[in-house]
Amino acid sequence: MIVSAGSSPVTNEQANEARRRSGAVLYAAAAFASAFLFSGGAHAASYQFGEMNLSIDTTVTAGVTLRASARDCTKYNTVNGGCLNGDGRGTSINSDNGNLNYGQWDFVNKTIKATMDVQGTWENYGFFLRPTAFYDHVYKENDLEFRDLSPEAKDQLDYDADILDAFVYGNWDIDGHYTTVRFGKQVLNWGESLFIQGGINAFQALDVTRIRTPGAELKDALTPMPMVFASTTITPNLSVEAFWQFAYEYTELDPAGSFFSTDDITGRGSLPGLLNAVIDNPDLANPPGTFPPNPLVPVTVQRTKDRIESETDQFGVAVRYYAEDLGDGVDFGFYGVRYTSRLPYLGFTTGPDDLASACAVVQAIVVGPACGSFGDPLNAAAFAYAAGQLKYFYSFPTIETLGASFATTVEGTTVSGELAFSPDMPFGVSDLEQNASQLDGTGASGGLLGAPGNVSSLPATGPN
Repeated sequence: MIVSAGSSPVTNEQANEARRRSGAVLYAAAAFASAFLFSGGAHAASYQFGEMNLSIDTTVTAGVTLRASARDCTKYNTVNGGCLNGDGRGTSINSDNGNLNYGQWDFVNKTIKATMDVQGTWENYGFFLRPTAFYDHVYKENDLEFRDLSPEAKDQLDYDADILDAFVYGNWDIDGHYTTVRFGKQVLNWGESLFIQGGINAFQALDVTRIRTPGAELKDALTPMPMVFASTTITPNLSVEAFWQFAYEYTELDPAGSFFSTDDITGRGSLPGLLNAVIDNPDLANPPGTFPPNPLVPVTVQRTKDRIESETDQFGVAVRYYAEDLGDGVDFGFYGVRYTSRLPYLGFTTGPDDLASACAVVQAIVVGPACGSFGDPLNAAAFAYAAGQLKYFYSFPTIETLGASFATTVEGTTVSGELAFSPDMPFGVSDLEQNASQLDGTGASGGLLGAPGNVSSLPATGPN
């Protein structure tokens, strides 16, 4: 108990809340002051060392994000105090931590970030570096309303320093053919679609977390990928480009429990899934393979290793043609790309083939008769054991895409479009359908399908 002279007693919780709010106000003031001091956005400097030119552009931003609305009770699970909507449906217990962690007027971000663009050129060679660093006081404190972030999620959000782009390049004129080669971490934009996923440029990895940061620009969302890129002109109006990506980069999703996260089992710091839960705490649910007193207690579904189809078999070719005689001139592009999906597809592995197999496992540990009627206690143990072997994973399949694009101007207005076709494009199978497929359909005594460790009887991805 903390007592303030001349006032009523103040609890430790109230004192902590007061300090948190006063700190938030001070931070907000500092953020706005920093934004004012660095108005204009950037500082640029150029240097020359003999024949080498060096330019450095520095951008510093500071900003805050807060939640202005109260929670909608239909957007979090009834176990956590939520309510059902008009259709009698509620929100999954595996998708509400991001909502519960922040109340009305809570700060979601209190961020200071600095980014430098460093470019050097010498004759026909050059390099480009983009180091960046940030600090977010909200996640450094990690004092959230419902559940503090896991160490892995916190590490992504509290502070970090990284080098984004880092590549070297050379430009040559080879018998009238202008040629460029770049090697290293770089961003590559093909096609004309900027905001719609699944097009020609879907091979470009994104960082969703960065674009959520106050003051972020569109370029902050693009993750540089390690690759070799080359382009050359065939004629003044015709050119060819190609790339080979020699290491895999996936799209970075919002960490589990952060404000914009849409579920608790994706992103960094993902939690075990909960089935049949009456508490939202995987630490208190039964560990995999253990026997709770009955099958109605919560069962944890642990995450297992990601399944990445290929980390190096990723490449693409583009042919560009400028039709100068069409209107004001039209840029045409034709593309072929093969890459490993940047987005995850949810899948499950199952336990024993059926309830009888689960009973055999239980009987090997617990002395007792064979599982019999539905009310048999060993039936409950067998079901719990089978469910306890269930695990989830994320699959990253190979995708091939063919595409075409155009861009022109009509009376001063830019007009562009693209067409993309991905044969055998993988589409994610609903997790509910996958869960249902793990039951053999024989009723109350039904068990889980598939030999131990096998994929669910429905794959993570299906045909288009």
